[in-house]
Formats: sequence, structure tokens, C-alpha cells
Amino acid sequence: MISTSASALVIDFDRRPTNYQPNLLTESRQNFSLLEKRITVLVINQLKQVADQWQTGQNVTFLIPYKELTDHHHEDIARAAKTLNTKQISYQTILPNGEKQFEHVVPFPRIANEMIANRLFLRVEMYASVVPLFIDLGRVYTKYNLEVMMSLVSSYSQRLYEIIMRFYCVGQKSFTYEVDKLRDMMGYPPAHSYNDFKKKALQKAQEELRAKGDLILEWKPSRKDGKRIIELRFEVRSIRPQDRVEEDQQAAAELPEGQLIVRLHNYLTTKYTFTNKQIEEILGSKRLRDEFMRLDREIAHNVHKGVRNPTAYIARSLGWGGKKTTTAKKSNAS
Repeated sequence: MISTSASALVIDFDRRPTNYQPNLLTESRQNFSLLEKRITVLVINQLKQVADQWQTGQNVTFLIPYKELTDHHHEDIARAAKTLNTKQISYQTILPNGEKQFEHVVPFPRIANEMIANRLFLRVEMYASVVPLFIDLGRVYTKYNLEVMMSLVSSYSQRLYEIIMRFYCVGQKSFTYEVDKLRDMMGYPPAHSYNDFKKKALQKAQEELRAKGDLILEWKPSRKDGKRIIELRFEVRSIRPQDRVEEDQQAAAELPEGQLIVRLHNYLTTKYTFTNKQIEEILGSKRLRDEFMRLDREIAHNVHKGVRNPTAYIARSLGWGGKKTTTAKKSNAS
């Protein structure tokens, strides 16, 4: 339920599996603790409700159930609430004349706990002037999985996960970042060496994201000044079978149609034993092409366990039945 007044919008928590946040927010400088960041992430999880209902000039209050943050350690939430209302998000934009315009905001100036119907909530208030920064998605936004984010136990892993997904969620698996900018965005102490940053932030995040996000993250220097590393190139790939299927499908979708059909014809005639008629039907129908490519990639990435005869499996899935596949083998063999 959402309650509104002329000056306030109150959001009841409705957990969503995916977070969407503006890239400006993703690339801002943040220095949240682990639990402060989790509170912020749960606020971001509710932005769809805010975007649908908010009116200019309204403050917004989020009611976050304690159980979303912890089962027992309520004193940890109290400590995070005490410090979160002082934490800044800093970002800059480039003006048309090339000048940099910076801004520092305190997104949650008022935080309290509240008992509602025998349930304990964290009451987080956001002032009206800050709301547009959070809900201005436009066409450039970062999408990430809420469960993965909430499972991370390092604040550096949290931030790097957001930064990675700013690219990965739009299919970009390779990107570069200047080291100083990345350290600043992640809130890593500037006095510490690059080797410390690599060990305590990057490598720790690398381990966590593989274990909890099914993401393989690798990096290497892409620009140096003498021995000093000033830029890194990151490569990200998923080890989740369904994600790899979608990546392959996206790559195929970007090919010109004629080139795709030529590749599919070669693939169908060398890897499978369909009849000539079945091959013609697949190549002549976008629906069948898309379905074949999905099934082929799912078999390749072992989404379907124990498929002994890929041709028969796909034939049945495309509605041709198992017997025609046996005929197909004889036809192609002759």
C-alpha cells in the first residue's frame, strides 16, 4: 500500500527481485558500511513505486522491515541508522561548456524505527530535492540482482558488483576504468597502495562475486605511466548456464540475417541429422530459428542434463516427434 499527502509519500515495502538505479548513482562516490549499503539497496529496490506515484515537492518515507536486514541483531541496525543519516553520495556531471559540476547529497537525513502491527520497521526518509537523483532512470541505468547484492559481505564487493553490472546488464562484458576513479567510487582509502587496493578490494570482490554471483571477473593493466598503473581493463563472464545461453543468443541476434542463416545452415548440416525438409523449415521461420538456437545453446551449456540425442530432443521440442529424427539420419546418410 502507498499512502500519500501533499507533502509526503509513504512506501510500504514490496520486495522485488531486481534493482534498477540511474548510472549517475552507480558511478557516484560512496562510503557506506556493509549494513548502511544494504539499507540503501533496499530503498533502491522500492524506486519503481516511487517513480509511479511521486509528485514534485513530496518527501518520501520508506518502511523497511527489520527482517529484511537481520533476524536477531537489531542493535546493528540501530548503529547503522545512527551513521547512515550523515553519509554523502557525491557525483559530478559535465556541463555543455566542458566544465565539471559537482554535487554532494545526504540522501537519508531522517531515520527512525517504528513498530507497526507488531512488526519492527526502519523508517527512512528522503527529502524531495534528492528524489530525482534516484528515480531518473531514463535510458541509462544499472540493473542487478537483489539477492546477490544482499548476500555480499564486503562493502567493496557491493560497490564493484554495481559497477560491473552497469556494463554487464547491457551486454558489455569488457570495459576500462581509471584506477583513481575506481578507488574513489569504491571509497577505498587514497593513502593505501595499489597493491593493497588490488588485494583487499578487487581480489576479495573477485572471490565473492564468483561464489555468490556466478560471475568470473578478471582484470589487467591497460594503461601505465612508467611503472604506475593508471587504468585497468575488466573482463566479466557468467558461469551460470542460463546466462551463457542468453549471451550466445544476444550475439547471434546482432548478426545480419543473411550471415546468420548461412552459419545456421552449416551448423544444422554438420552437427545435427535433420532431414532436408526440417532444415528448410527451420531456416525459413524466424520462430523456429530462435527456438532452435535457444535449445542448441541450452544443450551446449548443459541446462538440460543427460540429453543423449540432441537432434531427437530438438525435433520433439519443435513439434516433429521422435520417429522423424530416425528417418532424418537415414535420409542424410544416403
